[in-house]
Order: sequence, then structure tokens, then C-alpha cells
Amino acid sequence: MALTSAPHFCFLAGDNTCGFAVDRQDRASSYDLAARLEYVLKMEAAERAGAKPEKSVTQETVHVAVYEHKHGSDMRAFASPECVTKWRREIADEWFEREIGKAKPADPEAMADEYFEHVGDASGEYFSSQEVKIEG
Repeated sequence: MALTSAPHFCFLAGDNTCGFAVDRQDRASSYDLAARLEYVLKMEAAERAGAKPEKSVTQETVHVAVYEHKHGSDMRAFASPECVTKWRREIADEWFEREIGKAKPADPEAMADEYFEHVGDASGEYFSSQEVKIEG
């Protein structure tokens, strides 16, 4: 999915730390729905007042991550690669013991690596990310 085909796909708050997810049916998750709603309302008010809305993104790239699993896939856009790593670790932390059946490694990155190696082979669950230039 190209970012240009869904212009509302990515919203970054002023501190460049939040984003929101869109699944394949183009429904926003609750990841940061409040911030998205606040932004949309602000832009609509600016348009009604005749002002040209300011751009919502002040950086040139975002980091798009895709988590594919047996129920479909989740896609999120983040301001930094550190945020992508955090989401990857959170997924692994939540499911590690249930899916792998042993205690989690102490190192969060090693845990995430082991988790996605195991579930990728066993059940086709994958995590990928890439830096994407913002168009427009």
C-alpha cells in the first residue's frame, strides 16, 4: 500500500512520537485515535475559517512497520526506527511464552528475534519495516 493512496494514513503528533495504525480494511486502531481526531478537527476548523491548513508532518520520512499474523496484518507508521523496535518488542513480549512455551530471554531484542524466528517458521507470522519518503 502506497502512502499516497491513503493520505490520512500517517499522523505524527508535535513530539513526533505517536502514530496510528490502519488495517487492511482501512480502519484506524485505537493506537492514537484521540490525537488523530484532534488533528482532523483542527484541520476542518482551519478550512472552514478559510485558512490554508498547515502540514501535519514536519519530517521527510516515516518508518512503516507491518506485522503479519494468522488473523491478517497490522500496519503502523512511526516517526523513528526506535518506535518500530518498541512495537516489535511489545508484540513479542505479549505472545512469547504462549507461542513458544518457555520463559522469555532477559534481553528484549533477543526475545523479539527468537519470537519472530520461531513464529515465522511455525505459523507464518512476520514483522517487517522500512523507511518511506513522505510524498506530497
